[in-house]
Amino acid sequence: MGQKPSITTLLRQCIYNQDTDGFRALIGEHENELIPGCLEDNIFVEVITKKCEPEIVDTVVKLANENQLASLVATAVLYD
Repeated sequence: MGQKPSITTLLRQCIYNQDTDGFRALIGEHENELIPGCLEDNIFVEVITKKCEPEIVDTVVKLANENQLASLVATAVLYD
């Protein structure tokens, strides 16, 4: 009877497992809760460092605030 994992934790599991279908399903299930800035900052670096599919990166970009987007872009520049 532990706590329910956060949406960010569940999305990170999908990113680490390269589970695009699971990622899509989670986004669909939690669509109403997801607003820009709602995810933890580290997920924006991880989508680049784990070389996620463009669909996942695009979805994460839409959920980024300005600072998170800057982190994602900076990481992409460094990892390119």
